[in-house]
Amino acid sequence: QKTRYRGLKKQIKKLNMMFALANLIVADRNLLAV
Repeated sequence: QKTRYRGLKKQIKKLNMMFALANLIVADRNLLAV
């Protein structure tokens, strides 16, 4: 049970990183478009 929870935490961290990267890319595109 503990190992599964730890893996879930790692997955959430990865998702957050990808989400942050996507936001940065979108923000960059918006800045370039202006």
